[in-house]
Amino acid sequence: MHRKIRKAQDLLLPSLFSSEAELNLTANTNIYVLMANISNMAGMVSLKKITVGQLMTNCYVIGSAGECAILDPGGNSKLVMKYIEESKLIPKFILATHGHFDHVISVDELRKRYDAIFKISSKEVPIMKESETLIGEIIHGADFKAPKPDETFIGHTKVAFGEVELVGTEYPGHTPGSTIFSFDNNLLTGDTLFAGGIGRIDVGGSEADMVESLEKLWTIGEEYKVYPGHGESSTMRREKMINTIFKYAVENRSLLSYKGSRIL
Repeated sequence: MHRKIRKAQDLLLPSLFSSEAELNLTANTNIYVLMANISNMAGMVSLKKITVGQLMTNCYVIGSAGECAILDPGGNSKLVMKYIEESKLIPKFILATHGHFDHVISVDELRKRYDAIFKISSKEVPIMKESETLIGEIIHGADFKAPKPDETFIGHTKVAFGEVELVGTEYPGHTPGSTIFSFDNNLLTGDTLFAGGIGRIDVGGSEADMVESLEKLWTIGEEYKVYPGHGESSTMRREKMINTIFKYAVENRSLLSYKGSRIL
């Protein structure tokens, strides 16, 4: 059974600190180019962050050898299209870390343009449906039609395009099927882990699941880079040092009354 989404109020983006200096990336504004000599990847992989929508969602375009995947297209589809077409990329997949409207609202428009495969955890299908009502409670006058996935998965998935493979693993807590996608030493964490915070658990989530997922995340090596669904990027090393709620959850196996970063 999926968890019923409750009304969300008082959304507030947290004050987050950039840690780009720690990331060991070649950076030009929001575009990060990961060079060929990392891990076993041939050529190069580009990772572009485009902040979209009224809730300032981080949409990512991961490109390799002329192909790409679009992750969490939460609005401003024309901006995403502009980048893709200027970069001469062919989208093969549209992916979502979870089903809240601010992460999937542009799926249908992008899928229609590029004929890409939309893939999401099967546990997020009811979350997308419930977001049809939720959006009007968050953004006055807004509406949303939940996209139908072309493919779903449970637990784990892999998608390959160009010369890169993305691995998706469910980390439930923010929502039942919240998924973190990874390639090489890069984690696209959605609304599970932020720079300096974690995602809220009161809009379709579970404290027990979130604690278990954070414990699992804690075991990941400090060299991993963190690209969240909102806010600035970070590293696992930095989050283990300064993210107090992350550390508290792991040490105490509880979040007490913590409601997360007030991000949907």
